[in-house]
Amino acid sequence: DFLRVLGSYPQKSRLVGPVHEAVEELKHMVHDEAVSLISSDVAAANKEEEQPLRIGIVGNGPLTNHLAGHFARKQHSVSCLDTTSNDKTVENDNGEGDVTYYAKFQITDFLRGLDVIVLAVPLVDLEDVVLSLPPASLRGKLVVEACPLNVHPKKVLLNHCGTDVDILSTNPMLGVGRSHSISSSGSSAYIQTVPDVMVAPSSWEGRPFVYEKVRVANMKRADLYLRIFEEARCQMVEMTADQHDESMADAEFVTHLVGQLVDPIMPPTPVSTKEYASLCEVAEGLDEDVIFGMFKFHPGAKEHLMKLRENLARMERHLAAKEAYHAAATEMKHQDRQRLIAETKLLLQEIVDANNKKNDGGGVSAMASASDGAPSNEGEKAVPPGKQTKQSK
Repeated sequence: DFLRVLGSYPQKSRLVGPVHEAVEELKHMVHDEAVSLISSDVAAANKEEEQPLRIGIVGNGPLTNHLAGHFARKQHSVSCLDTTSNDKTVENDNGEGDVTYYAKFQITDFLRGLDVIVLAVPLVDLEDVVLSLPPASLRGKLVVEACPLNVHPKKVLLNHCGTDVDILSTNPMLGVGRSHSISSSGSSAYIQTVPDVMVAPSSWEGRPFVYEKVRVANMKRADLYLRIFEEARCQMVEMTADQHDESMADAEFVTHLVGQLVDPIMPPTPVSTKEYASLCEVAEGLDEDVIFGMFKFHPGAKEHLMKLRENLARMERHLAAKEAYHAAATEMKHQDRQRLIAETKLLLQEIVDANNKKNDGGGVSAMASASDGAPSNEGEKAVPPGKQTKQSK
C-alpha cells in the first residue's frame, strides 16, 4: 500500500497541515500491522516447531528401547511395535513409562496418527517388515530406516513405499552394548560386565549419526526429527547411501566380525588395560543377525572374510616359525654348550697328561745320573783319586 499526493512542491520541502497528519497516521498503521503480522507468523512457526512428534519404532532390540527412552524424555509421543511377538502383553523393557508397546497383531493401532516411523530391525528382516506394513497407513508419514548398511534399505523403501511417503536413511552409531562399567586409573581399567543386559551410553555426545534425505516433501518434520540428535550433540554427517556403504561398510563388517570372534573367548578379569577395555566394548552387544545381514548385503564381506582367514593362517604360520626358530636357537645354544664343555674337558685332560709326562721325564733323568756315579760291580771298591792299583798299572 502507498499514498501519492498529486501536485507540485518546491525542492527540499515538507508536508504540513492535514496532508502531513494523514501521511504520518498511515505510516504508523502500516508499521503496526506489519509488526503484528510478523509476530503472529513467528509465533505460529515456533508453535509448530515446538509440537512434539508422534514417533513409532518398529523393532524389539536394544536400539529400539534406547531410542524410545530418549525420544520420550524429549517429550515426544513414542510407541513401539514388536514384530516378533503376538503376545497381548508386551513388556516395557526400557524403563520409560511414557512409551506404549504394541504386539504384532496390533499393527493398525500402532500406525494410527504417527508422524514418523523408525525401522530398527535387522537387515535380513527389513523387506519383510516393510511389506507387512499397510501401504495406506504409510501415506503422508516419514519412514526412517536405522540399519548399519544403507544401500539395501534405501532400495527396499523406494521399491515398496509410494511417492507420498517421505524416506530418511540413517545409521545412528550410538554404541549400544551389554551393560558394563569401566573405571580407569593410569594405564589399567577395571571392567565389570553384566551378561545379557543390553544398554546404551547415557550420552550421545560425539557419536556419529549418518543420514540421507532420500525423499522428503515435509522438510520441517524431517528437520525436527534430525534436531533430536543434533541437540544430543551427535556428530551429524550427511552423505548418500552409496557413499556411506563405500566408506564405512568395510569397517563396520570387520568390527562386528572381530567382535563376534573374540567375544566367546574374552575371559572375565578384574584388572585390565584400556586397550582390553576397548576390545571388550567392541565385542559387547553384537548380534549374529546384524553380522549375517552385513555378510549378505555387503558385496565385499566375503572378500574380507577370506582375507581375515588368510591373515589368521599367516599369523599362525609366522608364530609357528618363530617358535621353531627359538627352539632351534635354544637347541643350538645347548649343543654349543655341550661342545664347549667337551672341548674344555679335553683341554684339561691334555694339560694333565702334559704335566704327568713332565713329571715322569724328571724322574728318569735323576735315576740315570745316579746310576752313572755308582760302582758297576759290587765286589769292586772305589779307588780314591790319585791312587791306582797295581793291576791298573
